[in-house]
Amino acid sequence: MSRRVHRLTRLKRLATNNGLDCNSFGSRTRHIFRFLNNTGYRRPMQPISARPTSIFLSLAGLAFVLAPTLVAAKPKAQDKASPPVHAMVAAKAAFEARSIPRLLQAERDLHRDPLRIWPAYWRSQLVVTSQPFSESARQAAQVFAQGNPGHVLVRALYRDWGISSLQSAPWPKASEVVRQIPDDLDNASLRCAQARLRTDLTLGMLLELAQGQEAALGCYGLLEDLAARGQIDAATFRDRARAMAASGELKTAERFWANQKALGSLSRSEQSLLRLLARAQVRSTQAAALFQKTKNTFSPEQRAFAQFAIGSRLWLRSDPRSWPLIREGFGSVSSQPPVLLESAARASLRVGDWAALRQILAAMPASLQRQDHWAYWRGWLAQQIGQPDQARAIWGSIPVGWGFYQILTAEALGRPILTPPPDTRVRQLIAEQRARLADHPSLYRGLALSSLGLRTEASLEWNGLIRDLPDAALLAASQLAFEAGHPDRGIAAAIRTQQSHDLSLRYPIFHRREIDSANRAQPLEVAWVLGLMRQESRFLPAVRSPVGAVGLMQLMPKTATSVAREMGLKGFRLSRLTEPQTNISLGIHYLRDLSNDFQGSAILATAAYNAGPSRSRLWSGQLTQSVPGAAFAESIPFSETRGYVKQVLANTVVYQGLLRQSGQPGLLNEWLAQIGPGSSRLAIHP
Repeated sequence: MSRRVHRLTRLKRLATNNGLDCNSFGSRTRHIFRFLNNTGYRRPMQPISARPTSIFLSLAGLAFVLAPTLVAAKPKAQDKASPPVHAMVAAKAAFEARSIPRLLQAERDLHRDPLRIWPAYWRSQLVVTSQPFSESARQAAQVFAQGNPGHVLVRALYRDWGISSLQSAPWPKASEVVRQIPDDLDNASLRCAQARLRTDLTLGMLLELAQGQEAALGCYGLLEDLAARGQIDAATFRDRARAMAASGELKTAERFWANQKALGSLSRSEQSLLRLLARAQVRSTQAAALFQKTKNTFSPEQRAFAQFAIGSRLWLRSDPRSWPLIREGFGSVSSQPPVLLESAARASLRVGDWAALRQILAAMPASLQRQDHWAYWRGWLAQQIGQPDQARAIWGSIPVGWGFYQILTAEALGRPILTPPPDTRVRQLIAEQRARLADHPSLYRGLALSSLGLRTEASLEWNGLIRDLPDAALLAASQLAFEAGHPDRGIAAAIRTQQSHDLSLRYPIFHRREIDSANRAQPLEVAWVLGLMRQESRFLPAVRSPVGAVGLMQLMPKTATSVAREMGLKGFRLSRLTEPQTNISLGIHYLRDLSNDFQGSAILATAAYNAGPSRSRLWSGQLTQSVPGAAFAESIPFSETRGYVKQVLANTVVYQGLLRQSGQPGLLNEWLAQIGPGSSRLAIHP
């Protein structure tokens, strides 16, 4: 028996032993061997204590190579026994049950598999969070860090330890742990806590660290400490307490006042205002009604603050009282917390009040003003009042890229949107990096975890791998992920490049045949379909969302059933939603209906695809005048839908350029157009 055939026989035997059907493997054997040869998994780059003798001697290793096949495979009719639970899946269940003995068993089961790091992390995490001030916690963190230097889970463990210490004890004791963790962890509460230990930061720096995060434990403690030392004046103290209440943390805000007697006791009217702000965060209509009953009990300053805050919250519910209340309370704009300023800015975009938008943007913290979306609108406003040089200077601060505002900025400045493919030198670097990455345990773990359905863990592992990679290595990792059948990981790596880009990896074109087959009657722009599919599923045919949407175009079962009935699909079953052709046919039909319902508006149809047609009709129906499409997109109240619409349409423009023979994309502004108060035809689907 040849070595090549022996490897295939061994893979099939492993799969069969784990309850998988190997009869469907035949067409993929060539791909399996090509992947093995290309990645070089038979040549260890360096000794790894937890590396298996063969990287494929675990079910997870087999699964990530054969992922597309395994999704479609059906169990043999005579085999009614459930396949054994993979040790990683068992480990996750053990962690959720907080069972250290079961986690130790999972570590033993995975003793020759790089995935062993995960039950070891979960076991250590249970120790440091349950008893953060014990010697065992310190040892658990130290041993895990020394055994896994540089791994993303080391940082995660230190973050868990630090947060648990802040939650478990007063500051003098918690600070003992805070001193032992790295000072660059991505957590606002820990950054504030560590800043509290430093002596080289100015008051402005400290206040900026806590801004928008006032209720987080570490930031609350920092503000409390500054107030106790007399470094915060009464107005700043009052505004930070109100920000806590506005974020829903009423008890924290009241405790903040109660602990600082030097600044005066909490007045009855201020206490009522804090309660009103907290209620508005979750029940804005009730808060508005209560304010109308009690507004005469507030001072003019308190009344203005309440009006602006409640109006900003009402905007999230598309309540028509929102903008009038914001305008009535506009005198408080300079003291409002950032989260409410952003809501008010989006409300001003919806009504086209550019003067108000300018004032709101000016009141935002500098760090918020610099973010791409608000930097773009600052430049746009400068352009509108005849200051093109200032507009170009502001737009020039937005980095080059393919996000919604990056493309709009490129159009405004006349920059090209597409980039050429990697040249010979870069391709050579990519080939070299492929050889280096081939045996990296995090590459294996990231793809194996994806195949096991542990998507949260897979994302953390994969992002830890690619976080600091140079461009050529990112493109190499992307190629390897695509070849292993994981386009979501491939895209995640490709989008992180800074100088050398490959748009064919950032924006892969999959299922073109199925799209063309489903797109014959009243054809939609193929680029739009691809842009939506990339955002919905990252081209994973069997992916399911937490709310139940299924497949490439993430169709909800109720919507899919309704569309299938309209299309006359006989014998349609929901299980078919994981079939690319079925899913794409239903998705295109539904998107076409939405496009017709909203008179060809890509913004409204895309928003309806995500949030439902009734929402798009509500948002457009409230317009009293036409506004730029970009303003309407930014003014969508639901953050998920807002981000979704912007990303889908940005994707669409790039795909348009990649698909056109000329290589020149259309303009994003053409897709956005103007959105007016015109009515839409009634959408027939849920």
